[in-house]
Formats: sequence, C-alpha cells, structure tokens
Amino acid sequence: MNNKKLNANELPELAGAIKDLVNWGKWNLYEIQCKSNINAKYALSNEEGEYLLDINGKPLTKKKSEEIEYISMCKFDGIPMPPTINMPSYVTIR
Repeated sequence: MNNKKLNANELPELAGAIKDLVNWGKWNLYEIQCKSNINAKYALSNEEGEYLLDINGKPLTKKKSEEIEYISMCKFDGIPMPPTINMPSYVTIR
C-alpha cells in the first residue's frame, strides 16, 4: 500500500479535527476502490468502525461487507504532524 499526501483543503466535508486525528495516527484514512459503491473514494477508520466517504469527504455509509481495495494510506499536508523521536536502533543499558 502506498502513502499519499492530500492537500489540507481537499475533502472539504471532513472536519479539521478529523484531519488532525488522521495526521496524528489516531484514525486512518485510505484511498479506496469499492465495487459495490462506486461513489466511495475514501474509507475512514477509527475504534468504532470504518466509514465510506465520497470524493469530498462526505460520509456515505458505515462499512458492512463491501469488498474494498485499499490503494493508499492518506495524511494531510499543511496540518501539523506528531513530532518524531530519533532513537537508535539499539539501546545499551548498564
């Protein structure tokens, strides 16, 4: 699966707080293809389930048994990301 950066103003129907949660890794956003729902272009997943979204980020339905092809995992450009910690691949404890 590829990673994809979306411009912060893409998916205008998706609230800014949700975009923050996606960038912080609390929720996941995927670019998808769904044969049973051709209007579904994205899937948003969180602890409550997975929701199909249209090209503007408008919720269509909660995922049930649709066959989905996940194309890319998406994050938003222009919205803060969590800080990264540069840790060595090993740690020596004395």
